[in-house]
Amino acid sequence: MKRLIPNALTLINLLAGSMAVIAVLQGAYLLVALLLALCLLADYLDGFFARLLKVQSALGGQLDSLADMVSFGLLPGLIAYSLIDEIPGMQAAGVFNLYGLPALLIPVLSAIRLGRFNLDESQQNGFKGLATPANTIFFMGLMLVSYRDSFHLREWVLNSYFLYACILLFSYLLVAPLPMFNLKFKNLSWKENLSRILFLMTSFLMLVLVKEAAFSAIIFIYILFSVIESLLHTRTSRLA
Repeated sequence: MKRLIPNALTLINLLAGSMAVIAVLQGAYLLVALLLALCLLADYLDGFFARLLKVQSALGGQLDSLADMVSFGLLPGLIAYSLIDEIPGMQAAGVFNLYGLPALLIPVLSAIRLGRFNLDESQQNGFKGLATPANTIFFMGLMLVSYRDSFHLREWVLNSYFLYACILLFSYLLVAPLPMFNLKFKNLSWKENLSRILFLMTSFLMLVLVKEAAFSAIIFIYILFSVIESLLHTRTSRLA
């Protein structure tokens, strides 16, 4: 029975992600954010319980990637598509909004990233490129800022140049060979976990101060911290 727990959580991720896709199409953006939170929780817990119960399996790994493709691949692409569709003068004239089609780069490159992750055993202690959940959080943040006009930033978010730049940049980051740290604490060493601790403290402070406007900024900070940590690691390795 315990073998079913991680896979059940993975399927909850898939179900919530599928519902979030429908919510995006209906313009129910607050519901999208709630469902995405459930996806993120289920995605974390399925791996946690698989390790805790020692029931990791090849099937579980494949199911996890398939669920992630919906929740963290298709969903952010549709969020970006819907944001473009809200820009005055760029609404759909037919079945497809041609202005929004570049947003589909996100699910395409998410699929490549997830496929590579399944084959690359070196990413157990960190990531190469931006993880798909982080990418989704970024675009969810833009969606919430636009929906609630946080700090009067809606006009900035619903700018075609800004959105296209974000789509191109984050699509590239999904498959870029850039080392990025994960949030798994394997020990209590301050030195080894400095980036994680500083990032979590900064993220918490930003969420308290600016709420939904923090999500996209937090992902930028995560990328910045990862780049700094990578440069410091490279420099240390050269000096050693």
